[in-house]
Amino acid sequence: MTSSETGITLLNRKRGNIKCQLTKMANALQKQTDLSIHELQAKLDVVLKLQDKFELLKNDYYGIANDTEYAEAEPSLNSLEDDLQDFEQKHHTLLHKYSTPSTNYKTDLETLGPDLNSSQILGNSDPDSSSENARVSFHTNGNNSILINTAIVYVRDSEGIRQPLRAILDCASESSFISSKSAEALGLQKEKVNIPISGLNDASIYIRKKIYAQISNARNDSQWEIDLLLVQRLVPFLLLRELI
Repeated sequence: MTSSETGITLLNRKRGNIKCQLTKMANALQKQTDLSIHELQAKLDVVLKLQDKFELLKNDYYGIANDTEYAEAEPSLNSLEDDLQDFEQKHHTLLHKYSTPSTNYKTDLETLGPDLNSSQILGNSDPDSSSENARVSFHTNGNNSILINTAIVYVRDSEGIRQPLRAILDCASESSFISSKSAEALGLQKEKVNIPISGLNDASIYIRKKIYAQISNARNDSQWEIDLLLVQRLVPFLLLRELI
């Protein structure tokens, strides 16, 4: 076993130990319903300490590269992203635009449209103000079923043409994201950043690039300027159904 593999093994053991402590704490809180304020505060302090340990552990997992180191590694990272797109076996339809409302609750995956990974720009025709711009998307993850709010937004590309994209509406998110494939199709200039992000696809990552974009609604009477952080993929699941 190499030194790198040994280091990863030790980090995984630390992470497992912290998660075990959190699980024990959760089980204890579920069983004890008559805790005093002092007892609850003591357990909360333990949880906060464990959270701090997780933050320190993330620093061990993810190193921060300076501009020179990142410039050297950037070609390899871009190549890996391209390879990942080629290896994708399934497709996402969560960001597709539909010309007519769908009322079939049993629509299967093949009828929901083309592969999003091959084309995320939905055309450059002028939007019809009467077209549908908001939908509720339905997907399953194991035994769980979740409704997700989505909408059509229009983003100006490098030529100033408004391009419609399907957006996921998440009021809990503290940042705005765009997939690398959509960013490439828009042709907007990318800026280098180094921003740590936690929670996206249940992972902790560093964002390396962002774009500045102008977005608007279908009628173009509301416009916003926004920074979008580039990620490889926005969601880890597949859309199975779409509801009106």
